[in-house]
Amino acid sequence: MTTSYGGPRVIDLRPDRAQAVKVLADLVAVGDIAKRTGLAVSTVWNWPGRYADFPAPLGRLAAANVYWWPEVQAWLAMTGRQAS
Repeated sequence: MTTSYGGPRVIDLRPDRAQAVKVLADLVAVGDIAKRTGLAVSTVWNWPGRYADFPAPLGRLAAANVYWWPEVQAWLAMTGRQAS
């Protein structure tokens, strides 16, 4: 299954440890997105509520929504907000 940005939603990580590490590195919370873009956490925190086309979270870990970085990167490019 793929998302509107072309990324997979479900990946079997068991057969390939290197792929699992790459996928896990692409799981990001708001703070990670802020660091990767060079923007304030408060700015990024507002995006999901402000922009209907912001990627949906994959789920929650503890109290934080978790996003897939390639989807966020695609959204950044689509909306003219390039990651730094």
